[in-house]
Amino acid sequence: MSGIERWTNGRGESLAGEDLTGANLSGADLEGADLEGANLTGANLTGANLTDANLTDANLTGANLTGANLTGANLYGANLNAADLTNSGLTGESLYGAKLTDVTIAGVNLGGANLNGLSLSGAHLNGLNLRGAYLRGSDLSDADLSGANLDGADLRNAKLNGADLTGANLHGANLLQVVLERANLINANLEGANLHYANLTHANLTEANLRGTNLTGVADLTGADLIGADLCGADLTSVSGEGVNLRKAKLTNANLSHADFYGADLERAYLSGANLSHAHFYGADLERAYLSGANLSGADLSGANLVGADLSHANLTGANLTDANPDIFEESMDAGTNLTGANLTDANLSGASLSGANLAVANLERANLARADLSGADLSGANLVGADLSHANLTCANLSGGDLTGANLEGANLILTKLDSARMPENFVRSSLSFVSNWNGRHPEEEDVGPGADLSGANLAGADLEHACLSGANLTGANLSGANLVGADLSHANLTGANLTDANPDIFEESMDAGTNLTGATLSGANLSGASLSGADLIGAHLTVADLRGAGLEDADFTDANLTGANLSGANLERAILTRARLWNAHLINANLSWATLVDAQLAGGNLTGVEMLGAAVSGANLAGANLAGANLRSAYLMKADFRGANLSGASLTRAYLSGADLFGANMTGSDLSEADLSGANLTGANLTGANLTGANLTGAIMPDGTVHE
Repeated sequence: MSGIERWTNGRGESLAGEDLTGANLSGADLEGADLEGANLTGANLTGANLTDANLTDANLTGANLTGANLTGANLYGANLNAADLTNSGLTGESLYGAKLTDVTIAGVNLGGANLNGLSLSGAHLNGLNLRGAYLRGSDLSDADLSGANLDGADLRNAKLNGADLTGANLHGANLLQVVLERANLINANLEGANLHYANLTHANLTEANLRGTNLTGVADLTGADLIGADLCGADLTSVSGEGVNLRKAKLTNANLSHADFYGADLERAYLSGANLSHAHFYGADLERAYLSGANLSGADLSGANLVGADLSHANLTGANLTDANPDIFEESMDAGTNLTGANLTDANLSGASLSGANLAVANLERANLARADLSGADLSGANLVGADLSHANLTCANLSGGDLTGANLEGANLILTKLDSARMPENFVRSSLSFVSNWNGRHPEEEDVGPGADLSGANLAGADLEHACLSGANLTGANLSGANLVGADLSHANLTGANLTDANPDIFEESMDAGTNLTGATLSGANLSGASLSGADLIGAHLTVADLRGAGLEDADFTDANLTGANLSGANLERAILTRARLWNAHLINANLSWATLVDAQLAGGNLTGVEMLGAAVSGANLAGANLAGANLRSAYLMKADFRGANLSGASLTRAYLSGADLFGANMTGSDLSEADLSGANLTGANLTGANLTGANLTGAIMPDGTVHE
């Protein structure tokens, strides 16, 4: 090592290609030295002068460069993995092209630096000044950026999955399409940041500041932790937040219209004045949430927990609370559930448990309260004009001063109900009427309708079978066209060959919420073309060769259903659940499957020409040999899906997630794969003639010629 000592005080000399592994060059003066290709693994370069040194392709793995002067040094292609660059006088330019996995950088000002495309995975960058830095497309996965200043930084398309950003300042940062899966953002400042199309799956944003943040189009918030986060005024339009934890989060005046918070935890969340129109809160926990003055028009709150929630003066026009679980409003008066002055115009509350609820001066015009439990409820001064209160329980309820003009009170229980000064419907009859069915002009006998009834071949066209118990009934070949089956129990019934052609929307309208149960029903060969089965429960149903052309199947649940050979062409399956459904050789031409769930579904050999599958979850599905020509699969989740031999010609796969997908021999001529994630995908033998791969991620993908893309 005598040669090394000679260079500790030399300048401009050549050490190119030298093996200096573990060398002690502490304090060495190597200004302008040529160290191209030199091996400096584990070398001690603390305090060394490397000004203008040439370190191109040098190996500095694990080297200690603390306090070294790297001003003007050329590090292009240098391996700095696990190196320590603390107080090294780095600039963004000197890091261009370097390998920086697990590197430590501290005490350096990289504000405004150009770090685009750098690999900094696992890097230690805590407390670093990166204000206004350019990190577009950089890999910062599992990096430590705790306390870092990223104010106004450009992080578009960067990978931050698993990164630690605790207490980091991301004020006004551009995080467009950034991956923050499993990232730790506790107490981070994201005020005014752009998180458009970002992936925050299972990210921890506890107590984070997201005021005024743009979260429009966020790919996923599933499982994210936002306890106590400040999202006041944030834009979360159409965000997917299944199971997200927003307990005690501040969402005052935030925009959450059309957002999906299925099963989310919003206990004690502050949502006053928030826009929640058409949002989905099925099964969500909103206990003691503050929803005063919130806009919940058209929102789905079925199965949500609203015990003790403050809904005073909230707008619930057209909201859906059908068949609300008793826990929703259980002891609501004592728990403080407040609906005083709430606007529930056209709201669907059929079967809801509102015992003791405070609905004083609420607007319930045309609301559906059929079979609702309103015992002991305060409806004084409420507007119930045109409301449906048929078979509702109004025992001991207070309707004093209420307006029930045109309301339907057939079969309602009005025992001890206070009606002082109330305006009642014309020809009001104070009685409890039993269910009456119109079956081809005659009243059915008791044994005709009921569990296990034999109605094979029966003509039930136009029959009123609302709430009828037909569990296990034999309806083989029955004519049910135009029949009213709202709330009917058809679980495990046999409807093989039954005719429900062009069923009136009332048949299955809000069927899930009204209790229409088709779980395990046999509908093989049934004619359901044009039927409205929105939200229907068809779990495990047998629908082989069924005709469902043009049917309304949005939000329907087909989990484990058998749809082999079924014709679903032109059907609306938006948000439908088809997990593990069997759709072998099914016809789905021009069907709408936007945002539907088809995880592990079997679609081999199916005809999906022109199908709409925007944002659909199709991971693990089998589409081998399927025809998807001209299909719209933008932003769809297709991870590990089987597309072997499938026809995807002309299909739109922009921003689709195809990591690990098998596209062996697939026809993808003219398809649009711009910005798609094809990492690890198998494209062996695939035809990509004319395909658009602009911005696509092909890392680790097996290309058509069998080579692996780096």
